[in-house]
Amino acid sequence: CSAPDVCQCNPGFINKDCSTKAICSHVCSYQGTCLGDEKCLCYFGWGGGVCSTKTCESLAYCSGHGTCRFDGACECSVGWHGSACDLVSCDGINNCSGHGDCIEVNT
Repeated sequence: CSAPDVCQCNPGFINKDCSTKAICSHVCSYQGTCLGDEKCLCYFGWGGGVCSTKTCESLAYCSGHGTCRFDGACECSVGWHGSACDLVSCDGINNCSGHGDCIEVNT
C-alpha cells in the first residue's frame, strides 16, 4: 500500500483492492500489459498507444550499423542490411573489384 488503506496495483490490475484484471479492447496488440482505461504498458521493443509499433530497442539499436527511423525501423549504413543492420552486404565493397566472390556473413 502506498498510504494507509490505499493499494497501488501491479500493472494489469485495477480497483481499490487490485482484484480485477484490467481489460483493453485492443489487448495492447499482445505486446504489452493493459493498465485499464485503454492504457498500455508496452513490453521492451514496442511502443505507441496500443504497443503496435516496433522501436529500435528491439533491434539492438540497429547493431551500430544504421540509424533508427521515426517508425522504429532501422535504416542501414552502406555495407549492411537486415532488419537490425546486422548482416554484411556485398553492395558496400564494389563487388570485390571483379577479382573475387563476395560471401555475405552474419556478424
